[in-house]
Amino acid sequence: MEIESLGIKGFISQLLPTVFTSQAWGILHTLLEMFSYRLHHIQPHYRVQLLGHLHTVSNMPITNQNQLHLCVESTALRLITGLGSAEVQPQLSRIFSEPRATGFLSQDSEELNRVLVLTLARAMHVTGSEAFSTQWCKDILTTIMQSTPHTWPSHTTACFPSSLSEFFKTATVAREDKSALKRSVDTEYKKWRTMANENDIIAHFSMQGTPPLFLCIIWKSLIDDNRILPIAYRVLEKIGPRVLSAHLRTFCDFIVYEFCLAGNQNYFTRYIEALNDMVWKCNILTIDRLVLCLSLRSLENNEARLAFYIIYQILVRSTDFKNRVTDFLRDNTPDHWLQSNWHEKHMNFHKAYPEKFFYEGIQDLNSPIQHQYLPVYFGNICLRFIPVLDILIHRLVEMVAVQKFLESILDNIGGLYKFHDRPITYLYNTLHYYDSKLAGRAPLKRRLVNTIVLAHRDIHTDNWFLTEDYHKYLQLSSETTNWVPEQDYYIRLIGRLVDTIKGQ
Repeated sequence: MEIESLGIKGFISQLLPTVFTSQAWGILHTLLEMFSYRLHHIQPHYRVQLLGHLHTVSNMPITNQNQLHLCVESTALRLITGLGSAEVQPQLSRIFSEPRATGFLSQDSEELNRVLVLTLARAMHVTGSEAFSTQWCKDILTTIMQSTPHTWPSHTTACFPSSLSEFFKTATVAREDKSALKRSVDTEYKKWRTMANENDIIAHFSMQGTPPLFLCIIWKSLIDDNRILPIAYRVLEKIGPRVLSAHLRTFCDFIVYEFCLAGNQNYFTRYIEALNDMVWKCNILTIDRLVLCLSLRSLENNEARLAFYIIYQILVRSTDFKNRVTDFLRDNTPDHWLQSNWHEKHMNFHKAYPEKFFYEGIQDLNSPIQHQYLPVYFGNICLRFIPVLDILIHRLVEMVAVQKFLESILDNIGGLYKFHDRPITYLYNTLHYYDSKLAGRAPLKRRLVNTIVLAHRDIHTDNWFLTEDYHKYLQLSSETTNWVPEQDYYIRLIGRLVDTIKGQ
């Protein structure tokens, strides 16, 4: 551990600053991939320190490059969700008392700050600190609301610790009028279809301060014409990935509102097709950023159900992502240190499913603009999606009305937990945090447990984290939920604990 800590210390305090100073972005991309997928035991204060570095580098103009920006945000997301419940209070209170304390908070990513709020809520609940014991937590929330003001839906705040819930109830954030949003999109869409001069089009739709509606316009173009004008590529290039995140938030709110107004399954089908085209054919959005943003929007009742319906459609009903998950799980195992041909499998997956980050699907083939891709040595869309899946499952648990979507998502892509860094900790946190929400939903709790068991059946022995008694319970029919263990079960459980402590 000491040798590893010294290595991580040099990585954080010496190597990364040198890479930043030298603007060696290819090396930075590789280092962040190593941090996400190869360095498995890193002390929490180093992870929080790296998070501050990432927020700093994400604001540099040179990192406003699609692939690198996505890598930085994905690494930050993994760092935040990976914080243990007992680590949150000592680490965040320590760093928030230091000079430039807000460095570990994002200045512009609402999604990352929302995930940090959810991590705070989980840590407060699991550790039993339901109230703000000190000022540091309230200061963090206040700073987040100054940088990225937002609200939460009632089904989420109902699960928050009481002090956290009260904080967001008293926070005043203006809510956007959805009908006004629709009128603005319609107005801009008419301009898009009538403007003729390319320079004017680029200047108008990429102008700083312009309402972030361009993704809405692209989606409507796909619905109406089944294609996008190549000039859209140049607009997206001018906007850049950092600002495009704001366009994505507006787009998520807009499409949910359009689904609400449609009320017709034929419209739904066409809307989903256009959305899938934006991800898989036009390469405008990545599936992980789209699902993360949609699942974190502050939507209530029918709008929330429709948002999860959209997610269900693009993850389960559409085959693009599901096929990638199936093939990845079939050909790979997480114990990369035991494999001699891991890189070959890695490259085969990328050859079968190459990722495109620069809107290649809408480029003008007569005058393509070439981008330099950064090498990808360890990651892929399936691994990148795992922390997003963690968040999505929690959002779905909060709404009883969407349980069928949750069950289907677990059945179809839950195998990704084979590659989760801490699957048992995640399961424990889920069952602990949502204990009251899951009361009376024994079949769902059993399905959550079984998802982890099935994901690891090929790489762990039976009973690796559950007793034989519980495995027998899992094999009973789904209607059998009234298992009451006898006293011998608890004796065997204590014996198993003793054997584990002894290292047997």
